[in-house]
Amino acid sequence: MQKIIIAGGSGLIGKRLAHILSSTYEVGILTRNKAQAAENFKYLHWNPDLAEIQDEALDADVIINLAGAGIADRRWTTSRKDELIKSRVDPTVFLAKAFQQSGKKPSLYIGASAIGFYGDRGNEILDEGSAPGKGFLSTCGKQWENASEAFMGVAQRNIILRIGIVMSSKGGALPKIIKSAYLGRLLNYFGYGHQYQSWIHIDDLCGIMREAVQNPTYQGIINGVSPHSMTNKDMTLAINEGLPFRSLIIPVPAFMLKMLLGEMSHVVLDSTRVVPKKLIDYGFTFKHTDLKSAVADLIRRDL
Repeated sequence: MQKIIIAGGSGLIGKRLAHILSSTYEVGILTRNKAQAAENFKYLHWNPDLAEIQDEALDADVIINLAGAGIADRRWTTSRKDELIKSRVDPTVFLAKAFQQSGKKPSLYIGASAIGFYGDRGNEILDEGSAPGKGFLSTCGKQWENASEAFMGVAQRNIILRIGIVMSSKGGALPKIIKSAYLGRLLNYFGYGHQYQSWIHIDDLCGIMREAVQNPTYQGIINGVSPHSMTNKDMTLAINEGLPFRSLIIPVPAFMLKMLLGEMSHVVLDSTRVVPKKLIDYGFTFKHTDLKSAVADLIRRDL
């Protein structure tokens, strides 16, 4: 049985991914805190700050690296931006060095990145060959991906997955979006709502990683998004239709978002119209391509 370790396995994506993979593979979650085995996976100690990692983790056949602080959890002060980059780069560099020193050669490394790599690009259609953009999100993405390149000489096959807005009722963007709907039957779009946003159902994202483990043709940069990007306003309308009730939809002016969020307003105001060209070429089957039904599914299954 193949052994898979997940860095960042205690986060939203990592938890769901571990649950899905553990039915087929031996899964270990890297954690800074000691914990007991749960379900069908193990917790394995590591602490990149202290250059510590449990020996058993270095026997992994597959490494999936999702480590990184939440990009929109707190306002972007200078120190917070440094923390966001450091939380992605430092664990990745340490992990590559640990495997290199061990002499072990895992079959696959999957490193997370984000579509923020492309920056604010208006209506431009962006695929895996598109150039990086400008701004902090792009800078963070480039440094994150540069760190993952350390695995080029370590793992036999390497993938960097540029992830879009992950839809889940358990965390991430969706609960924040629909909170006002449950409290006061209100939903908001941002600015004029013309900016494109690229999303993906959490199970499709996990399905991409599972398929990547099984399919040796998967390699290089892969956009982890649904085939159908939407404008922010259309996305809000679709989410409204996916909820079990209807809400009034009103805009939040861009100037207000900039006042409230500062530079972090780029997360909701930037336009990034990304297509999963390589996944389509690979023949990957998305189970959730319609946002209305995706939201209804997530709410129904509490997923």
